[in-house]
Amino acid sequence: MTARTLLALPVALAAALSPSLAAAACPAISAPPLGADATLLELEGPLQTIDVAGRALSVFDTCVELPAGMLIDTSGDGVGDITIEQLANPALASAIGGTLAVTATAVQAANGDLRFVADAVYFEFAEHVIVGPLVSVDAAAGLFQVGNTLVMMNEDPRIPAVIEDLGANPISLPDLAGFEGTLVTVEGYYEANGVLRAKIVETEVLLTAPGNDTVAIERAQLRLDRGELDLRGSVTAQEGTGAVTATVALDVGCDNLDLITLTVAPGDITAGVFLYKARNSAWTTNPGTVCVSSPLGGTASRTLTTR
Repeated sequence: MTARTLLALPVALAAALSPSLAAAACPAISAPPLGADATLLELEGPLQTIDVAGRALSVFDTCVELPAGMLIDTSGDGVGDITIEQLANPALASAIGGTLAVTATAVQAANGDLRFVADAVYFEFAEHVIVGPLVSVDAAAGLFQVGNTLVMMNEDPRIPAVIEDLGANPISLPDLAGFEGTLVTVEGYYEANGVLRAKIVETEVLLTAPGNDTVAIERAQLRLDRGELDLRGSVTAQEGTGAVTATVALDVGCDNLDLITLTVAPGDITAGVFLYKARNSAWTTNPGTVCVSSPLGGTASRTLTTR
């Protein structure tokens, strides 16, 4: 993973800042004149220092200044979430030693002195990942076990935490009960007490809606250069009757204009699965979202990801 990947959506354009308009929180670096393509700085490493008053962070002994108003991304979506004051909150676990990813612009004064001003900043304590079977769930204790690893949801208010069902919809920890034996992916940070603090938990849970079946869109990808649309989803049996729908309706764009009937095949984890793969098709613009509905009542929508 690179800082460029993590920070695809800059929060501020430091190139627009004049050296005279920003406080010199970091020591200037004596440097030769920079080429036009040598003003980029990318760092991803352990956070060494936090200077709240000077709005500066350091990684690899490199000090980077944060423009006024810039927030630090902790959710990984490229949008700022917390202030530098919140990152340094002394009442919470120290952020020092956690992973900081920064993109910055070199700002050079007339005398050659060089400073770095952040375009975007991302923080996480660590990126530790487990993919394995869900072995047990203790909702009362707030614990679940994946393989032989105990997992608890992260409770640090600076780092958002979510458990997602098969369709990437938020669910709660008690919802995992009954799905032991299914595959789970956990991303978080490992504590000294032997517990993995989860930031993102992806599961194969699919809960049945009262009176209906349930539809989940697991994957919805669009490749614009080839006009390819790739969709995969699942359905449960209808609650009460146990019926499994034979078809679902795909609505590309969720506008009732491009309706496609998809066949539902038997599934391993869920009652049924459906696929749609359009190759060399006319999807040369991104319709934004896709919706799927079942005649037994289940519906789902998902934002298309592009690649």
